[in-house]
Amino acid sequence: GIETIGIDNVESAIELIKSSSKPDLVLIDYFFGTDATSTDFVHFLRSQHDYKNIPVIAMTVADDREIRNQLFYAGVNDFFHKPFDVEEFYLRMRAHLINKTLLDDMERKQKQLQVQAITDGLTGLYNRRYLFEVISKEESRYKRGRGSYSVIIFDIDHFKQVNDHYGHTAGDEVIKEISQIALKLVRSADTLARYGGEEFIILLPDTDCSGAFILAEKLRKEIEEWKF
Repeated sequence: GIETIGIDNVESAIELIKSSSKPDLVLIDYFFGTDATSTDFVHFLRSQHDYKNIPVIAMTVADDREIRNQLFYAGVNDFFHKPFDVEEFYLRMRAHLINKTLLDDMERKQKQLQVQAITDGLTGLYNRRYLFEVISKEESRYKRGRGSYSVIIFDIDHFKQVNDHYGHTAGDEVIKEISQIALKLVRSADTLARYGGEEFIILLPDTDCSGAFILAEKLRKEIEEWKF
């Protein structure tokens, strides 16, 4: 169940990793091609955030403490002096792969938690907490004389009637549809957030009042003409 790719020099190895999916494990010999040693390759891997969890196992026939220490300082996870016991090699390699899986899972869950912390659960828009952070940064930028900004605050007219007549599930669908309409109209630099209930806020960097008015009116018309 393991697919292996063999490379005989540092340059080709770096190019391969840059152009294809990242490996789960790297086995490397200290004598790696003619122009560079394996430490150059390990330095490259450890300098890239996306590759930091990849276990690197070094091997060499040279019984040299300085070489071994050099590799560990560069960032290898394990070291084998050739020849080595195959079963021990397999077990240690397996342990490194299990550890990498655990680290990847932790990282994935951490990213999910970070997204959840700033996202509104119903609409997928930013939430109030994140909005205040962004407005605070924009206000600081404004005070340093680096451009103006505008804020649009809007809610849904007669929303209580929707909930009373069609039920809260239908009300949620209306909120989600309006969120999508607004998302289509804002720029990538803008921050659209659900403030709470049927209330929304759009932060518009580098935008004066007249620019905000144009977007607000466009949004109002789009929602007015929308067939829910």
